[in-house]
Amino acid sequence: MRHMPNRIFLFSFLFLFAIWLSGCDNEDGQAAQSSDYSYSASFSSLSEELNFTPNSTYLDGNIYVIADKTIDGAKKDGLFAIDANTNISEIEMNDNDSKYSCITTDSDGSIWLVQLDVIGDLDNEYTYESSLVKYDGESQQRYPIQLDDTADYITSLVIDQNENIIISTVDTVYVFDKNCNELFQCQTAPLTMFLSEGGTPCVIHIEDEEYKLSKIDVGNKTINQITELSNIINSVLSYDEADETLLYYDNNAVSRIDLSNNTTSTLFNWIDVDILGSSISSCIYVDDDSFLVLADEIANISKTESKPTDVTKQELVLGTYGDNEPLYSQIVSYNRSNSDIRLSVIDYSQYNTTDNDSQGYIRMEQDILAGNVLDIIDFSTISSEPYSSMGLLADLYPYLDSDSEISRDDIVDNVLELLEMDNHLYEATPGYTIMSFVGSASELGNLSGGSVADYTEALKRSNIEAFVADAESSLLLWLISNYTTNNFIDWSKLETNYESENFIQLLTFLEETMGTTGEQEAFLRHIALPDFLELQYYQQVYPDGVSFAGFPESGSSAYLNLLISLSIASDSDYKEEAWEFVRLFLIEENQINLLNSNMFFPSNSNSLKALSDYNMHQETTTDNQGNEIESSKGTTYGGDSEVTLYAANQEQIDTIYNLINSAEGIYRSNSNVTTILYEEGSKFFAGEITAVDAANLIDQRVLEYLNSINLNK
Repeated sequence: MRHMPNRIFLFSFLFLFAIWLSGCDNEDGQAAQSSDYSYSASFSSLSEELNFTPNSTYLDGNIYVIADKTIDGAKKDGLFAIDANTNISEIEMNDNDSKYSCITTDSDGSIWLVQLDVIGDLDNEYTYESSLVKYDGESQQRYPIQLDDTADYITSLVIDQNENIIISTVDTVYVFDKNCNELFQCQTAPLTMFLSEGGTPCVIHIEDEEYKLSKIDVGNKTINQITELSNIINSVLSYDEADETLLYYDNNAVSRIDLSNNTTSTLFNWIDVDILGSSISSCIYVDDDSFLVLADEIANISKTESKPTDVTKQELVLGTYGDNEPLYSQIVSYNRSNSDIRLSVIDYSQYNTTDNDSQGYIRMEQDILAGNVLDIIDFSTISSEPYSSMGLLADLYPYLDSDSEISRDDIVDNVLELLEMDNHLYEATPGYTIMSFVGSASELGNLSGGSVADYTEALKRSNIEAFVADAESSLLLWLISNYTTNNFIDWSKLETNYESENFIQLLTFLEETMGTTGEQEAFLRHIALPDFLELQYYQQVYPDGVSFAGFPESGSSAYLNLLISLSIASDSDYKEEAWEFVRLFLIEENQINLLNSNMFFPSNSNSLKALSDYNMHQETTTDNQGNEIESSKGTTYGGDSEVTLYAANQEQIDTIYNLINSAEGIYRSNSNVTTILYEEGSKFFAGEITAVDAANLIDQRVLEYLNSINLNK
């Protein structure tokens, strides 16, 4: 288990908000499907455990990679060769204590890499001494490199066909001749450098706030733009100047851009070849039909012209929106260990377009309503209520009650209640973060999602004008959608209540108290709590006492933001098989394993207790005088504040448990309702219509939407 700052979790909320606005042990992976071909992966375990860096190259059938391994408790960088049988051999470097990065090859078949030595104290003043190391298979030669700023870290290295050496830092491209004499430099913001198939040195960089692909013209000492790119690319596999195609990979897929018309096509998604994209250290392009991937093991991905048919496996289809790493991790593990059933994934965010970034949600809803596409649905980012109220989701209680390993008693009571509808359970989640608002206890009093009048009075007493920090109209409308949708819509009856005085007052209150005030001056801060330790940060920010408040008209001081939330389609022919996957997220051991790489509160009571015990355990060390010193459990940041975290005390644990047990809603939205709120609410915030007019328009349009999905059911 590990600790990271709460601001990261709040960033994930802001990220979703932004999306809305805009000879070894071999194991065969399932093929990714296409109309004409497929890709499949075979996996080979490594003969030695290494921690790979993203720096690798391919030469004469061997992978050369920079990695570190632990020796006597200390990590040590090294250069390693991995042959076709995944045997690993370490290449002994002349300078054993140096750090290494940015590996490449030249036209003579020699390997080049950057050697980095730190001069000074890392905790105080220091500089980097950078040099290049050339390894020809037998000997090593070191070339010192002189940069303008010795603190610059080299981020990329290329050797062109004329033996010119090209390196980049965060803000400069340097070009040296083969004797390391500087030829020229260009100020830009390089993301990655590479050679084209024809041997031309190229760079992808940021200039004038745009992503650009450019050619490095060594002869004329210039960088010449080839084209603008529509998205950020950090990892290029191949660039064919003649065909005007750029092959690259990211955490989701291997893709090809046709630069002649700036269109992108996906060769294969990592999830379809049973690889977790975030686990990849590097991917190596061998040829159009073959890729090598370094992760915890080596994957050899190959292309075949015909589509394989696996009649031995039953396929279940899971629908989700966006790359949910904890979910994908379990899918990969499940598919690679299951010989009878395979889960295929539809990520509906792939259907979004530049003109319509809601197209993915629309397509997902269409498939849910159609009832013949999906077996399992992930509702972590969209509300399930419209579909459960229509009978489109299966009740999970019969499966949970007959399960031999887990039961209702294993799940945190209030979590189970929040996921229920009319005494039926339609969703299962491994965990959640707590969404709330915090402020000074002396100013807030007891505000737990009550009426607008309560908040108006509290704000008046405080003499603070802004209700919440940096609250522009679009953010406020997003918060209305996530916190209050279920209060103004009765999904079971398909009725709305946006014309009510409560909603009109809410709009008016938010318009009167919005502003771009920073956190220090605002009445409340919107927060996401990922574990028991994070409370310490707010206790230092508010030394007179921390008070938690809900969003006005939300009815509670806390909502739960689900990490994953899985439902089974009621018309699936494979409900029993689907449950075998869904149940994995409720098991104590699996939730604790998820906690090793994610921060959240588990839904399993025993897992939650294990997390609280871990957060309360205080480790100690001994200083040079033999005094016992408490060890830090991490550091968290916010604005100019930095707080060192230590073990939680019982009062802090109880405070978080009270928030969990008092939560009265799930923090998420219906994309259609959110769009309506934004379109009509924005007119009100812009002064174009009154609050009453906005409420009437919202009520009318939401009711039309409810009627439409009822007809399409």
